[in-house]
Amino acid sequence: MSSFALNYKAQNYAWGKPASSSLVYNLYETAGFSKEGDQTKEFAELWLGDHTNGPSEVVLSQEKKVELRTFIQENPEKTLGEAFKKTPNRLPFLFKILSI
Repeated sequence: MSSFALNYKAQNYAWGKPASSSLVYNLYETAGFSKEGDQTKEFAELWLGDHTNGPSEVVLSQEKKVELRTFIQENPEKTLGEAFKKTPNRLPFLFKILSI
């Protein structure tokens, strides 16, 4: 069984916290994504999953990344195992870290 690094997505909502005091932004920055995030926005949630509004990316190599949903669809049995039978080609959950 192989493991892969995932790039996650930060979600910006009005109820979030400014970058300077947000756990979500701190995690986002620690992973090296701070140049992609707008520090003037409120950081509310960090998502790990295949949701269409913020899909994670599977890091296959430094140069190659693929959306998690695509990776699952191309490797359903390998990635989801038994869950594949119940929720074909999709993750049955969305993992979130909230900055409240």
